[in-house]
Amino acid sequence: MVPVFRQRLTVVVLALVLLAGAAWLIWDHFSDSTPSIQAVYENMDVTVKDLRLVQGGKGKRTWELKARESRYMREESHIGFDRPRITFYKDEGSPPILVRARSGEYFQDEGIAKLWPRVRAEYGQTTVHSQRMVFVQQEQEITFEGDVVIIHPELQATSQTAVIELDNNRLVLTGQVKVDIHGQNTP
Repeated sequence: MVPVFRQRLTVVVLALVLLAGAAWLIWDHFSDSTPSIQAVYENMDVTVKDLRLVQGGKGKRTWELKARESRYMREESHIGFDRPRITFYKDEGSPPILVRARSGEYFQDEGIAKLWPRVRAEYGQTTVHSQRMVFVQQEQEITFEGDVVIIHPELQATSQTAVIELDNNRLVLTGQVKVDIHGQNTP
């Protein structure tokens, strides 16, 4: 009887070992979902509500983007926005430039942001209105295009294009430029 009992015990132990090995292989195969998740992310465009992107370096923010809703198109490295607001941070002590519009987009590979229509930018006491804005990160320039109106307590200027050079704090107006300087009314 002992040899039969030993044979049965050996068969049961082998069956348990085989069953445990098969269970481990099945668990390992199905628990590692990285390839399937990766395939989903590679083929998926993402929509994000209340997006916030911050750009900077060397411990300093250069600009910050907020949008009510955004759409990321992975293959184009392109983000489209609804109700974007971009804040450009300049030197310490200088007020930031806050730009708003109804729509916009950001091309990550090129570092170019575009906002349209009815763009409104505020910088200290100055407000800029235009139909379109383009920010080129590499050149550190903000370009306002189409029916540009610049309002300041001391003057009002209109043009077709206005470029703010962030590095040297310069504003350049081109295309049918008109500047009205508000004089003080003296008796």
